[in-house]
This record gives sequence, structure tokens and C-alpha cells, in this order.
Amino acid sequence: MEDLKINIDRLQKDNCELKQRLAKLADLEKEVIELQQAKATLLEQIETLALKKEAAIVAERQARSTVEDTLYENKTLQKTIDDLKAEHSMVAGKLKDNVETLQRVSSEKVELKTAIDELKAVRSTSTGSSGSSNPNLEEKMRIQDQKIRELEHNVEEWTELAHVSNITHYLL
Repeated sequence: MEDLKINIDRLQKDNCELKQRLAKLADLEKEVIELQQAKATLLEQIETLALKKEAAIVAERQARSTVEDTLYENKTLQKTIDDLKAEHSMVAGKLKDNVETLQRVSSEKVELKTAIDELKAVRSTSTGSSGSSNPNLEEKMRIQDQKIRELEHNVEEWTELAHVSNITHYLL
């Protein structure tokens, strides 16, 4: 009987241990279910992050392409600006030369006008006194009149060029 009692005690002890293990097993099963749910949530987050990563990579490529295009356009525009500056310098130099020429032509025009007025005065006095005209004087007057017309035409052309150059200068 004592053997039975010892057996019963041992079996009760085993039974108690088994009950404790069973309780732990139930707790572990709950933990496994919670971990599986957490794993599923993490997998969804990983999938979402992977999609966001791919979208970010595409956006980065587009941004890089846009930056490269912008840099190329900037380089092209800078070259255009440099070309326009060089052209502007050249036009400004020509304009300065044209202004100097215009001033010189204006001065010559004044001198020629004075000479013509003097020749007209001589012509009117010589025609009035002798009644006949001097062919050399008339030829000189005709040549002077032609020079005046040419100079006036040149002045108009230079004035127009100066005006266009000035407008171009302001546009640059």
C-alpha cells in the first residue's frame, strides 16, 4: 500500500506538472497566434515599404533626369548668353565707330552746306552781273550737291543703324 501511496503521490505530482505544462502550452499557443498576426502585419508593412521604395526609385530617376535636362539647358543658355554678350560687344564697338563717323559726317555736312551757300551767293552775284553762268562753278556745285545727298543718305543709314543697335542693347 505504501507503494501505491508513493505511486499516487508521484502520479499526482506528474499530473500537477502536466497541468502546469498544459497551462503553459495554452499560453504559448496564444503567443504563437499573436506572433503570427504580428508577422502578417510586418509582412504587409514590408510589402508596402517595398512598393514605396520602388516608387521612390522611379521618382529619383525622374528627378535625376530632370536635373540633367535642366543642367544641359542651363549650359546651353549660358553659351547663348556668352554669344549674345560677344555680339553685343561687337555691335557696341560698331555703334561707337558709327557715332564717330556720324559726328564726322555731320561736321562735313555743315562745312559743305557753308561752301554751297557761298557758291550760291557767288553764283547769284555772277549770274546777276554777267548774265552767263560759269561751267566750272556749276560743275563744282553739282558735285557738291551730289556729295551732300550722299552724306545725307549715309547719315540716315547710320542713324537708323544706331537706333537699331541701341534697341538691341536694351534688349540684351
